[in-house]
Amino acid sequence: PRAAMRLLQTLLKHSDDLPLEGRCAPLPRAASSWVAFVDSSHQDIDIKSKRRNDFFDFGMCDGVLGDEKIHVTVTPDNTRALILDGASTNGFVQSKVRCQGKSPELFSGSCDDPRIRKAWRCQEVDLTSDFAFPYVDYVMQRLKRIHCSKHMQVLMLGLGGSTMQSSLRKACPAAELLTVEASPGVVAAARRFFGFRGDVLVEDAREALKELARSGRRFDAIVVDIADTVLEKEDVDHLHSLLKDSGEVLQNHTNQSKMMEQLEHFRKAFPHVDQESFQGGNILMSYRKEPKDDALRSVRS
Repeated sequence: PRAAMRLLQTLLKHSDDLPLEGRCAPLPRAASSWVAFVDSSHQDIDIKSKRRNDFFDFGMCDGVLGDEKIHVTVTPDNTRALILDGASTNGFVQSKVRCQGKSPELFSGSCDDPRIRKAWRCQEVDLTSDFAFPYVDYVMQRLKRIHCSKHMQVLMLGLGGSTMQSSLRKACPAAELLTVEASPGVVAAARRFFGFRGDVLVEDAREALKELARSGRRFDAIVVDIADTVLEKEDVDHLHSLLKDSGEVLQNHTNQSKMMEQLEHFRKAFPHVDQESFQGGNILMSYRKEPKDDALRSVRS
């Protein structure tokens, strides 16, 4: 989203001669540095090697459990950003949160470095400030309004920096939350640097949906936030079977065309479909299951 891009436009500047991998050293306050040029209409960061003298404080580490597509930045006010590289994205800002506690020491190096892991450990997430991405606030408000009054069970596909998981844990302490995340590196980053404490099934989302549906699990809500992944008919059928009556699926998208590719599958499974758009390009689709859905689906088929 654009707010995060504006932050990172001023945030991501690297020391001129300090390598980002293989060593851990404090970043200088004044340095000839790399400048991050950001297209504010996209969620990607293109770091280009142009030099500029400026005063700035921030830390950045690269690679978690050997996965060099994962990056974490930390600022003096203890705000962390999780940045992911992918097949069609380079520098995707997945999450941004502020952790409680004093200003951390700032480094550049590997995220697997024990010194960085110790210095940047997040004891507790600061949930008093606004969410960096408006759609996250919408999801949280919807879950709290509809389900928080009971002992709800929630399935989340995608962990990232665990913003939603931490928020839901505080807002609805009695909630039973299961997260599915395919990347062990992302799980490790969330635990090390973003204060995540929770249960995670480290598996591909499609396989996890199949196994959970086979086991007979049921959830009050399912949140799908897995980088514009297009779900197949079988995936949507599993989502439907995993929901309790009156439960709902909330799915985040930033790519309109990919969202449309799967929409027909959802419309056949869920007669109740709503859409909300947010500044920064996020589109949140919601699909609600009613007791009569199975009868309607049999008629449609």
